[in-house]
Amino acid sequence: MKEFEKLNGLSILTHYYKQGTLNIIAGVPGMGKTTFVVNLAVELNKPVAFFSLEMAESDLLRTKGFKQNDLIFIDDTPDLSMEECQQRCCKMKTAHNIQMVIVDYLDLLYKFSKKDIIKGLKSIADELQVPIVATAMAKRKTAIDKDKRPHIEDFYTWGGDKTLLDYCDDIRLLYRQNYYSPCNFHNPCGTLEVLPSEKNYGLNNNIILSYNMDRYPIFSEADFPIDR
Repeated sequence: MKEFEKLNGLSILTHYYKQGTLNIIAGVPGMGKTTFVVNLAVELNKPVAFFSLEMAESDLLRTKGFKQNDLIFIDDTPDLSMEECQQRCCKMKTAHNIQMVIVDYLDLLYKFSKKDIIKGLKSIADELQVPIVATAMAKRKTAIDKDKRPHIEDFYTWGGDKTLLDYCDDIRLLYRQNYYSPCNFHNPCGTLEVLPSEKNYGLNNNIILSYNMDRYPIFSEADFPIDR
């Protein structure tokens, strides 16, 4: 897509995500989902509601390269219900005119099936006319899987079925080669591939980000292969 050719890093996605859409970032545990969406929120540089359902705000600030930001409103309430999530999003829209909602991660919304959670988040996106970005678990690859890159089936077969796709506008999957390399597992530097799935609304190319866990911001350059 030519409108993204001059953009770098996470700005590709912040310009891509549309109002009223539900966008999924999926990956296996330890792939970097939380760090990725934290940096996405910072890159947007607009008011963001950030629901941290797994980590306390203090841990988020301490471990994920997240600095205090007047434009990011963190809610780390545990066992948050879908109704409470909707109410708090509406309040933050009124009070702060939030331009994006991030949910990390959707599997932890309380007492709902994965399908009901996704339907509920899509409803909030439609109501508030903001993009919602939610992290989600993907099925782990086994030792016999030669290709470790995740696929869309790894998302919807984890606690759901293919009908989940009916309510998602865009699904991207994260992949770090270092994760599967014993020699490089603890290397703070590497690349993160943001892989498209067939569920997208126009951006169907790989985004390759460089990262360095010892600096801030963690993600920097991007290689965006337009013709790939």
